[in-house]
Amino acid sequence: MPQLIGMIVVGFAAWTGYRWLRKEWRRVQADLSEADEALKQRREKAMPTLQRDPETGVYKPDNS
Repeated sequence: MPQLIGMIVVGFAAWTGYRWLRKEWRRVQADLSEADEALKQRREKAMPTLQRDPETGVYKPDNS
């Protein structure tokens, strides 16, 4: 009988640990996806597109 109680306690602890780990994994994934999106937006703003000036043939940042 004590072995059965011990197995139940260990099983409950494993189940609770699994739920906590799954919750933590999802939180970290959400944080990483937010950071990735912010990085993409910052890269897009930092790199202006270039337009060729037809008169001089020189490429200049697009101001539109």
